[in-house]
Amino acid sequence: MVQDVAARQVAEQVRKGFGLQLSTMEPVRLAWFLAVRALDDLSDWIRQALDLDAEAADRGRAARIVRGLVSPVGLVTLAHAALRDSDRRP
Repeated sequence: MVQDVAARQVAEQVRKGFGLQLSTMEPVRLAWFLAVRALDDLSDWIRQALDLDAEAADRGRAARIVRGLVSPVGLVTLAHAALRDSDRRP
């Protein structure tokens, strides 16, 4: 699937960004790290998008970030693909 290919490409970019080599990566640890990071980011940005006391521009920016997180190449999709590939999906 196109989504899986895109998620794997982003995963490779994340690994490279952290200076990690595939031969030394533990897929399960990476999957859980990405999942925790995705949940943390998603919950915080959703909270900001729904904050009625915030400026409309700030809420709009937060909503755009949420859409990016759940996009085909976003962190949530990447975490989901990593969990699925690790065979340890909750």
